[in-house]
Amino acid sequence: METLIYHIENGGSTWQEKTVDVSSPIKIMNIKINIPKEYALLCYIIVKDSNGKFRMFREIGYGPRTLIIGNDGMHTTAGGTAGDIPIGRWKFIICAFREYVMQRLGKNSFNVKVTISDDISSVKEPVGEQDWVGNKEFDIDKNYSDESRWYKGDFHTHTRLSDGKETTRSAMKKAEQMGMDFYIPTEHNVLHTGWTEAKVMVVPGVEITTSLGHFNIFGCLGMPGRLTHILKHDGEDRISEEVEYTIREADEKEWLWSINHPFLHIWKWTYFDLKLKNLRLMEIINDPTYEYAKKANEDAISFIDFLWQQGFRVFGLGGSDSHNLIDERYEGADEPSVPGDPATLVYMDGMTPSKLLKAVSKGHVIVARYITMEVYFLFENKKGYCEHYATASTILLRLKNIPARYAAGYMVFPSQFKKVVRKSAFGKNKVYYVAQVHDEDAHAWSEIYKEGVGWLPVDMTKTSAISKEYADEEPPQVSFDTVPKSTKAADKAQHRAKNTAKPKKNKVKNDNGNVKKKKDNRKKSDNKTVKNKTKVKDKMESNIKKSQSEKTAAKNRTGLPLYVRLLLVFAVAFVLFVIYIFYGRQKMFYLLYKKKISRAENNSAKLFVARRFLTLYMGCEGRKMERLSDDEYIKKLSEVCDIGNLREILEKAAFSAEDISESELLCCLYIMNEIASKIRAERSLHCLYFELNLLQNFIIEKTK
Repeated sequence: METLIYHIENGGSTWQEKTVDVSSPIKIMNIKINIPKEYALLCYIIVKDSNGKFRMFREIGYGPRTLIIGNDGMHTTAGGTAGDIPIGRWKFIICAFREYVMQRLGKNSFNVKVTISDDISSVKEPVGEQDWVGNKEFDIDKNYSDESRWYKGDFHTHTRLSDGKETTRSAMKKAEQMGMDFYIPTEHNVLHTGWTEAKVMVVPGVEITTSLGHFNIFGCLGMPGRLTHILKHDGEDRISEEVEYTIREADEKEWLWSINHPFLHIWKWTYFDLKLKNLRLMEIINDPTYEYAKKANEDAISFIDFLWQQGFRVFGLGGSDSHNLIDERYEGADEPSVPGDPATLVYMDGMTPSKLLKAVSKGHVIVARYITMEVYFLFENKKGYCEHYATASTILLRLKNIPARYAAGYMVFPSQFKKVVRKSAFGKNKVYYVAQVHDEDAHAWSEIYKEGVGWLPVDMTKTSAISKEYADEEPPQVSFDTVPKSTKAADKAQHRAKNTAKPKKNKVKNDNGNVKKKKDNRKKSDNKTVKNKTKVKDKMESNIKKSQSEKTAAKNRTGLPLYVRLLLVFAVAFVLFVIYIFYGRQKMFYLLYKKKISRAENNSAKLFVARRFLTLYMGCEGRKMERLSDDEYIKKLSEVCDIGNLREILEKAAFSAEDISESELLCCLYIMNEIASKIRAERSLHCLYFELNLLQNFIIEKTK
């Protein structure tokens, strides 16, 4: 038996490792955890065996305090990896999640006591029959249904493996009660190693939780490579690099990822270096029962609408983000937070995990609360309200790969508007058109997206739910073509036509009268012209005198000798020259290489431009550094940090006829960024202009 003590305090180490030697073969490993209840949500326990394999990875949370590692999934606690207990040195890590430590711990501190033994105990919450990392690995193509239809599920849930209160078995009962077809558990920085057998299809997921925001990964068949790094270094400057690496890893392994609750209170998304063109999924409705959810969800829906208007194809998902038991509610909430509220409906030709991920990536999704897929009114009764037709039309349009969304509001016809004249604050009359909107004007319709135009209404309701007074009136028609904007030339032409059409003031009854009046008008205009010329001449003379007096006054105010003014001019010129030498020249270099990158034909060429840029960044004396050989250059870089396989990739780019891959390019850029961050503090101010991530972002843009 071995006992380990960990001390956690704010400002101290949040990652503490201790070792235990297993000297003889044992059947099971019994791990008992003693931690104050109020701090259980702050800490993770991570266990590695003597071979370096993760054998336990979970948040202590509300789960059991006795964890078992056994031979199979039914004799191993959830979050553990079943198998033999190898002899050797094991690592036991207690990690306090930095974000929550800063929020909740304050000036307090606490101890975590971990006792390791071989005592045989019963497993309260086993991994389950589906051992995803054991003998029964996760089958991504397992068939759960052959029907082609909409399937209901939840993309954001929690259990006792992290900070939720449900076991896997109770979660499945609630999912079945809610009529769900699929369920994705997404624990905070923890990946499930298995699941309980159920009728509901369960797909592995994880919620990457950082101080820069949270994002879910779906369909991950292994632990993200930087998960422990995120736990260890969250709150530090390098966390943005860890987030970027994890997103890139998900894309390379074809895992789907989605930003969670991007505008929610203290957990809003703040990783602003994310390329919007790489974003495909975003949570638009998150736990509507939570205190701050209403405003956050409205902002998310507005934001995804804005992204579509800007040309970005981002699809919305729903997540209950349920942590509570069925009988619990948040303070002030009228309803409980349960899985499946909101629901995300995904259209699939048969239900398998792989088909689910593929359908979501194509945007075959609908998010709503209290949704059911009853279509009795459409195919049998053929009668319904506007909500039914709007929902059905949105579904049918999406089935044809037409971007569509459900919309609700009020339908108001032109005849309802009345002209109202009101005086403004400046006393001028302004004309307004005002309409009274009543409850009976409430309506629902569909909207489709057209490139270059935006969202356009499409009303499939034969007779809308408005009063009979306007039943015979045709609603305003919306064209799919863009309306041409009014130009200045067209406005002038229109104004000229109006002036031409105005009646003339000098009306005459006969020709003699016309001639007489024309002569009188000519005389008046001649006299007026003479007077105007005189006025202009007088005004010009007065302006000249005024300007001369102002110049004289300015000279008197200055009173500086000529040589002083010349010295000031030379001083300003010298300062500008210094700025050019220490800043402008570097900026010119940056713009030059930016242009070179844009002209680069392949990834290898981009890499060599990046090498040149890093050379300038390192020494700000590029000519000397350029003369270094490849060996000398690599040696110089290795003095700063670990360069990994940078040398091999550089040699491939230089001597191979085959172009380097995008992943190899990104790997090199990541290493270069690490080097730049290491030497940043040692460089002078003008060298700091060369933030390598600026170039990195530009290169990544060009590789897509």
